Amino acid sequence: MLLQHAAGELAGLLLDLIVRLDLNNEKFLLVKSGGMVGHSTYFDKLLDERLRMAAPNAVFGSLVMTAAQAAARLALKLLLAPQIEEA
Repeated sequence: MLLQHAAGELAGLLLDLIVRLDLNNEKFLLVKSGGMVGHSTYFDKLLDERLRMAAPNAVFGSLVMTAAQAAARLALKLLLAPQIEEA
């Protein structure tokens, strides 16, 4: 019951976001990420069902890299970039 409620709440948040961004009739990429994903087959299936009901035009995808990896790459890029001197 707790997982069903959580999946419903997340789908509700998605639906609110779709309305706010005026994506009702648009195709858009939807990527699930975070600590709740990939640890429970039951919850993942339930969440997918609820998200698909809330966002029938969404195209589900996967992250190319984690947020931590992206942050580390950006930090390294900024660290290795030539410093711009202020005049």
